[in-house]
Amino acid sequence: MCTAALTAWIVRSPTRIMQGWRISSNNWNTRVYARLVIRATPKNRGNKRLEKRRGVTDIDWILYRTILLETFKQSGEAVNTPIWFVADGETLYIATGQEAYKVKRLRRDPRARVAGADAAENPATEWIDMRAHVVEDESEKARIFDLLNRRYDNAWSEEERAVAVVIGLDRT
Repeated sequence: MCTAALTAWIVRSPTRIMQGWRISSNNWNTRVYARLVIRATPKNRGNKRLEKRRGVTDIDWILYRTILLETFKQSGEAVNTPIWFVADGETLYIATGQEAYKVKRLRRDPRARVAGADAAENPATEWIDMRAHVVEDESEKARIFDLLNRRYDNAWSEEERAVAVVIGLDRT
């Protein structure tokens, strides 16, 4: 779950401690350091009608900055790769270089598994079986890059877009 920390200084007010604040200080006569931890959750989380309309069923993908993409070698060995993504309905989209090994593995075998990743790039959700397909339509690729750039603060330049491959992951 995402957390954001808000720090503030409270000057000479040890009696006015609000609920949810953690206090640490050696000297109550000077300054008291307080840290408030805020749980950040997306708006309308838990609204089943809205989630059904958005296509989010089991996992609220907005909570995760990266996903773990598990692809399979010819020998059947699984390879996990943390990667940025964007969710659009039931489809997850990733973008990567044309010569990346994950692209080669997905073109050979479209089976993949996906899990939300925590900050240490460990699986934070259950694994979901997916089927990969390369997005060929240029207008669809442009739309997906706009979504990726909106989510990741313009991470993809025009030069990188020209040589990138967009892969859609659909549930099986």
